[in-house]
Amino acid sequence: SSKEIVVKQGRLLIGPPREGKNTVFARFEEEPYALEIPRLVLDFFGRDPVDPLMYRDRTMLAIDPAAVKRVSMVRNGVEQAIERNDAGKWTAMAPGTNQVDVRVVDDVLFAVSDMRAMRTECQNPDNLIQYGLDRSGTTLTFGLTGEKGIQKTIVMGFRAKTDGIYAMVQGLDVVFVISNGMMELLTRDLIKPMPPFP
Repeated sequence: SSKEIVVKQGRLLIGPPREGKNTVFARFEEEPYALEIPRLVLDFFGRDPVDPLMYRDRTMLAIDPAAVKRVSMVRNGVEQAIERNDAGKWTAMAPGTNQVDVRVVDDVLFAVSDMRAMRTECQNPDNLIQYGLDRSGTTLTFGLTGEKGIQKTIVMGFRAKTDGIYAMVQGLDVVFVISNGMMELLTRDLIKPMPPFP
């Protein structure tokens, strides 16, 4: 005879950390009594378990590469901008005398089709300057098809520890960290100087 396996599930409600205490209050939703559990038990979460950022999807940007008509990078106050015509050919707009490095553009568009954060840092920061995200660093803007003016901008700032860079998608109000490798990929030159005439 086959035995029916019943899996009992319960939702555990966890209280916030308390200053000077090594425990937090918790309670199973259906139970009337509270438990006191060591904060160490929660360490496998990696951070404060009541912080909503911990459960946030780490995909910060998902742009369809085919929808991108314009890419502009501003680095150290200098802009590089390229545009794609209806036939799909890229041309350099600024500086206009240069040619587009299509391989770099393809790599960048692939990266932002599903750009994931290494980790999220904070939501609705009071001060963007402390992360270098006041647009004084590097910005990368993608102009999309559809209504004129639709665009997505990634702002990149200071180093975050040793493994990454603070970044933000304008309008999202979440500061996150991208890897050094991702930063290097996103800030490669979109255009290259024309070869000299023979």
